[in-house]
Amino acid sequence: MNDLSSFIEQQRAAGSYESAGAFTLSIEKARDKLRSFSLINPEDYLLKLVQAAVSLGVEALNVQLLQRTVLLYFETPEDDSTVSVEAVARALTSPLDESNPARAYLTLAMCAVVGQEPSELMWGEWDSTGQGAILSLGGGRSEIFRDAPFPRTEPLATGRNFYLFYMQKKFKGIPIGQTAAEHSALTRRCAFAPMPIFIDGCQLEPSFPVTFPSADPVSELTSPYLGAVDIVADEEPSLRWPPSRSGGRSWRTLPDELTDLSPALPPVYRMRLPRDFETPMTKASRFDRAYGIPIYLYGHSQIYYVKDGVTLKPVKTHESGGGAFAILDGSSVKTDLTGLQVVVTEEVKSDIEAATEVWKVQIGRITGFPPPIYSNKPIHARGSTYATVFGCCLLGPLGLVAGPLYAFYNSRRSNLQQKQRKLQRQLEVRGAYLNFHRPAP
Repeated sequence: MNDLSSFIEQQRAAGSYESAGAFTLSIEKARDKLRSFSLINPEDYLLKLVQAAVSLGVEALNVQLLQRTVLLYFETPEDDSTVSVEAVARALTSPLDESNPARAYLTLAMCAVVGQEPSELMWGEWDSTGQGAILSLGGGRSEIFRDAPFPRTEPLATGRNFYLFYMQKKFKGIPIGQTAAEHSALTRRCAFAPMPIFIDGCQLEPSFPVTFPSADPVSELTSPYLGAVDIVADEEPSLRWPPSRSGGRSWRTLPDELTDLSPALPPVYRMRLPRDFETPMTKASRFDRAYGIPIYLYGHSQIYYVKDGVTLKPVKTHESGGGAFAILDGSSVKTDLTGLQVVVTEEVKSDIEAATEVWKVQIGRITGFPPPIYSNKPIHARGSTYATVFGCCLLGPLGLVAGPLYAFYNSRRSNLQQKQRKLQRQLEVRGAYLNFHRPAP
């Protein structure tokens, strides 16, 4: 990218560029469009880029997140010019009227970034001969540069096109990373994309939309885990389960009642999987629906639709829903203009009813037997001042010996059984108060 930046500076100094005005494009028009269209969060432009790549059918998507820079690139067949520089420049004049899905996603992302006034914003394309062009929209400019140098060291395969999105944020005077929100958006909302997504060289792993409260009576009894997970795969599954890196979860072993579904996810108590799924799931698989509920039975119940590789904003179903969630294929659901928020229709209402019935059964499976106590904390339990002071502060190196001894003492059978009874009572009480056990008004 340093070569590209130097190239653009040299071309600007020499006046060797084309005004994108040849395509009736201007920054002012892009901003006018943005006044009537905006994404929910500033980082959501990256989700639109992922949707564009999915619509193009790319085989892999690479993202690099630096301190102030976002770099995204992929390849397509050489005869596919859907998102060429000229096509994108034309589409930017009226992004909401664009009929091609991939180009619509891309132009909406570009408009959203323009509204953030980055110091540099570029969209580039190169063919297998190394010939390329760049559309630059940063710094209040709209320019097209020809004969741009290929930005990658390894050559492009014959019959392939290379596309690159580059955005550099303005320096805010504080030398800290400004791309944490982009990283969070990718990991939380793009885990079930149909193709591999690599962030700084590491492939995205599965991610469930669960939160565990930090201050909660149940959290004093057990470390967080998933009470129940059901994964369903029909004859032609539509969603992709990404692979996970194999490796140990922690220095503690799991109780016999818990199963390691994936190294990237909390362990699971009650689980139903398709026949071809093997745990721990470290290989890519296919599925249609996933239902789950955390052991704490805390929070809203929500449905998450995956559309064009991106998890849309969740549809909240019950205020007191035990934190239950469902991940469904959203290829047929309707969305608002952003393409990231679901419009509630009869289809969505039907999905809510079906998910509610699954969640009811899952809660019965959780509370029907004493749930296990899972301790994933080193040396001491939360709230134990004695263990904190003496185990961490005074013992020093002896903590390596005292820690296992204290863990053994604290996990005696009688203590575990007492915690199990308390946990079961808590879950039974919470389960009785969940909204979806009550008749609809």
